[in-house]
Amino acid sequence: MTSSAQHPDEFERDPQIPRPAAAENTLPEDSVSEAEHDVRGIKRKAVSAAATARDGVVTAAQRAVQTADASRGPVAAGLESAASVLHKQADNVYRLAHRAADQLDRGADYTRHHDARSMLHDVQSALKQHPAACLAAAVAAGFWCGRAIRRR
Repeated sequence: MTSSAQHPDEFERDPQIPRPAAAENTLPEDSVSEAEHDVRGIKRKAVSAAATARDGVVTAAQRAVQTADASRGPVAAGLESAASVLHKQADNVYRLAHRAADQLDRGADYTRHHDARSMLHDVQSALKQHPAACLAAAVAAGFWCGRAIRRR
């Protein structure tokens, strides 16, 4: 079997095969200066890329600050609007609560000043004057009582 490539062990076995020259650890001076030049070029490119990246980050941060500053006015206006709506709703709740309290006071006064016979007479009178409203109130009361009993 003849082959142009020799196995490394064959160099040791066959003294007629010339051995390759040992590689020198030193490079020619031209190669060193060329490598230094390449390293300097790479360093310049790295510094330039870092400066460009830094400038990009600074620019993005400045834009973010400008955007935040520009949105402060609309955000404040939205907050004021929400506060105004809450004030109006609070006023409505306040009025509703006062009406409910006034009605409860009137009911307490009515109960305190009328006996059972006069209350029955007033109920019969209300039924005759407003039959539809009384029927609707009775249906609603029945519905809520039914729900309350069913939940237990």
